Amino acid sequence: MNEENEKIISGPDHYTYLKEKLGVEPYKICELFDFNIGCAFKYLFRAGKKLYPNMSARESKIIDLQKAIKYLQFEIDKEDLSLYNEEISEDLII
Repeated sequence: MNEENEKIISGPDHYTYLKEKLGVEPYKICELFDFNIGCAFKYLFRAGKKLYPNMSARESKIIDLQKAIKYLQFEIDKEDLSLYNEEISEDLII
């Protein structure tokens, strides 16, 4: 593997800035949470740092913010469903 590919895989700039500022890899922070919350953090951490092909910096940032919102909505939906299932279960108990 060449050096450029290694950097893309193990330390892309849109993540290494956080390690430099906080001394911790973003994935270590994300691991502290369940999947949806961790993914939301991932996209928030890199919002404005990762440039998507054929997009401006502003467009790329908006995409990552929308992705974070999507994962937060997944988590909200999951919790709503859990709450609904708990309420149904309580109603069934005699």
